[in-house]
Amino acid sequence: MVFLSVVLLCPPDRVHDYWARPDNIRFMKIGLQFPSSTVGRDPFAIRDFAQAAEGLDYSHLIFNEHIVEATPTGVPNHDAEHHEMMVLLSYIAGVTSTIGLLTAVLILPQRQTVVVAKQAAELDLVSGGRLRLGVGVGNRAEEYQATGADYHTRGKRMEEQVKLLRELWTNDWVDFIGDFHETGNISLTIPPVQRPIPVWMGGSSNPVLERVGRMADGWLTTSGTKNIAEQASVIKAAAKSTGRNPDDVGIEGRFEIAGLTPDEWRAGVEEWASLGATHLNVRGAGGPASQIELARQFKEEVGV
Repeated sequence: MVFLSVVLLCPPDRVHDYWARPDNIRFMKIGLQFPSSTVGRDPFAIRDFAQAAEGLDYSHLIFNEHIVEATPTGVPNHDAEHHEMMVLLSYIAGVTSTIGLLTAVLILPQRQTVVVAKQAAELDLVSGGRLRLGVGVGNRAEEYQATGADYHTRGKRMEEQVKLLRELWTNDWVDFIGDFHETGNISLTIPPVQRPIPVWMGGSSNPVLERVGRMADGWLTTSGTKNIAEQASVIKAAAKSTGRNPDDVGIEGRFEIAGLTPDEWRAGVEEWASLGATHLNVRGAGGPASQIELARQFKEEVGV
């Protein structure tokens, strides 16, 4: 299958409203999971998948990451291949023109905060304001060891990182002193289109949910629908405790559509809508071509 690449970047003064809460909850923003572990190493296959998703009018593409894969046996696991997220998204930004780009999630405490701020600002610029930065703390100590980061302070570090990111994205000059950062008087020099870039958080433990309520623009859940209402109540309570409007915190659900019937697809979308989801991450299975075909059928049958 061949897709024609036509790229028209959105001017910086016309920021896409990809990440706002929809006016009607039935009109959730439906995104498509990028097949990180099956797309392989062919840059044209990566381009074709992204352009096909855009052609199907999906709101956004969702990307996950592991900087390294740590295997006890020392044998490479090619089924767990992950491209470097920020470089990959920069490439995809250049071969698409309208589809949003979501990191879900970037393991923020494994990375240098100022470098992430600069990378994200540049990616937001070259994509015309299409970036949503989903972040998380991860749960693999081996990856922290490999990147020289402290696994045990990752939650507290990420909270401070998010504060510093927003300072750098919204101010021309920043002089920040915290528990983990002392920047001096610095500037990114080139700001993002979105000031600030939306920051969503992934995870399901109570400390994570409370952190989402206190400081995130939205929650990226990897759970099914069973415990969503209970988990969302933790987020809402935390938001209220800090004087935030709980309705300002978005929710992106994850919907595994492979092996389900069209009736089950429709029921699943309705269920997520009834639970207050503002966005939905649709995930297929298999190789890129089969996932695009499944994504096409889903769009046709569900009508979203």
